[in-house]
Amino acid sequence: RGPATLAWGLLWAWTAFAVTGLHAQSRSLAMSASLEGQDLEVVGVVQAMPQRQDLGWRFRFRIEEAWRVDAAGALQSVDLSRDLPAQVYLGWYGHDGAHDSGWKLTALPEPVQAGERWRMRVRLKAPHGHMNPRGFDYELWLWEQGIGATGYVRTRAKDPPPVRLDSTWGHPIEVWRQRVRDSLLTHLAE
Repeated sequence: RGPATLAWGLLWAWTAFAVTGLHAQSRSLAMSASLEGQDLEVVGVVQAMPQRQDLGWRFRFRIEEAWRVDAAGALQSVDLSRDLPAQVYLGWYGHDGAHDSGWKLTALPEPVQAGERWRMRVRLKAPHGHMNPRGFDYELWLWEQGIGATGYVRTRAKDPPPVRLDSTWGHPIEVWRQRVRDSLLTHLAE
């Protein structure tokens, strides 16, 4: 009875180890190092309810198509299955008015809604976090959420403005949650 119990225990331990390894590998969302810090033209869908910040929006974005922008401004197709993670976390920043230094700042971006399809120019980087003892591990949180890169929407004068292509019904619960939140914020502001 002892060897059989030991064999079953080892089999279960090996199976648990293998399943954990497969799960971690399925979450391996590394982006190609050659695309890090490059301008990319992407088309995709806002996955979840965006978070409003003082200077703009932060939101999850599922990339459907992507092109690298070369020095001449020409677009080169990017292989999504190999070079880019499907889901990224983007910031779209702006600011009303002018800065104290006299610099003219870009206007606040228009509101982003869950389920909308956008075409925009972005700059991405692999997720990194600074782990402090007993602090929040941002990089682990991104990995757990299935987010393979972070970045921001490019809004310089020479960049094309982001374009809302259409609204999808792929995320009805997120759309409903966002409407409830916006309604509460409107009533509380009064």
